[in-house]
Amino acid sequence: MYGLKKGILSIILIVLFPFIAFAQTESNTVKKITEPGYVTGKMESEDKTLVFGYAGFFSTSGRMPDPTRFWKTPDYIYTLKDSGDFDARVPEGKYYVIAIRKVKKGLGPPETGDHFFYLMDAKGPKAIEIKSGMKLDLGTNRTVPVTFVSEQEGITALKGIITDEKDNPVAGIRVGAYSNFTVLGKPDYIANTSDKDGRYELRLPEGGGYYIVARSRPGGPPVSGDYYGRVGEENKPVVIKTGQIVELNIKVYKLN
Repeated sequence: MYGLKKGILSIILIVLFPFIAFAQTESNTVKKITEPGYVTGKMESEDKTLVFGYAGFFSTSGRMPDPTRFWKTPDYIYTLKDSGDFDARVPEGKYYVIAIRKVKKGLGPPETGDHFFYLMDAKGPKAIEIKSGMKLDLGTNRTVPVTFVSEQEGITALKGIITDEKDNPVAGIRVGAYSNFTVLGKPDYIANTSDKDGRYELRLPEGGGYYIVARSRPGGPPVSGDYYGRVGEENKPVVIKTGQIVELNIKVYKLN
């Protein structure tokens, strides 16, 4: 009888072992989830009419941002307090940091009248390394006014007019460029807000195929009352050459 019980116990242990091992592995995996780093700072501006601001963190694993030529969407965004202070919790990695204080509320590229700050040293844009649990204070920095040059030489861009189903121009629309036809999440590159005449300009880093979407808000799924429009067929990108400026008018529809 003892031998039988011992045999049954052995079988039970053999059957349970893979699950025990899996549970241990899963537990170890949970323990490996790293705590973000904590980055603080303050952005001061002489212009007290600026009503909104945010700090953007751009991973160095992607393209280096260049606000004078194109606007890359930040990997992580944190709004500034009215005082200009920010408190960011950023995953481990290396990042470029840009902060913007804006004349009007809303995420997007710097426009004329806005102020911005790009973390730099004597050699140019400076990347910071963030490690798990670390605390990093970027101190107090002063933003500088932005001058948006619409006809900058050598840029690659799409520009045109955004209209509704009745061919009326629509203001306040963001145009985004995606590298993937699913156009999910935040766009890779984003345009300035369309003006009262519906005009927009979307600057890109280089030529290639881009999937273009125009919408009222740059984040989250579109909801009732939003304007939304997508250019062309889902699996066919808009193709542009480096250094080329393409006229592209976009029609948007108000969602019910």
